[in-house]
Amino acid sequence: MPEDQRKILMNVFSKLNAQVLVKWANETMPNLPKNVKLSKWLPQQDVLGHPKIKLFITHCGGGGLEESVFHGVPIIGMPFWGDQFLNVETAKRLGFGLEFDWNELTEENLASVINEALSNPK
Repeated sequence: MPEDQRKILMNVFSKLNAQVLVKWANETMPNLPKNVKLSKWLPQQDVLGHPKIKLFITHCGGGGLEESVFHGVPIIGMPFWGDQFLNVETAKRLGFGLEFDWNELTEENLASVINEALSNPK
């Protein structure tokens, strides 16, 4: 991930009034916000099944989408290829997901879609 995109993500996450879990290749990162925890691996089923989970930001692969539906966790889908685009369209149509275009990544755009997802009663 380019450094400028990583910084955007971390800046937005740092402003959330929530703990954020991030799957990351390393367990360290420069200027890691205090509310962000990194892990090389996360037990996705267990995380999504936790009662305090409010949102899942995903590329919208079939497995993660199915697991988020099973656990009733809303998603923000950032599809990159293949069936991910159809999956996020389905999530939007059924009302449990929003789409975010990675090519439109700015702090304002990302913060807006996260806030929309967290405040939408659906």
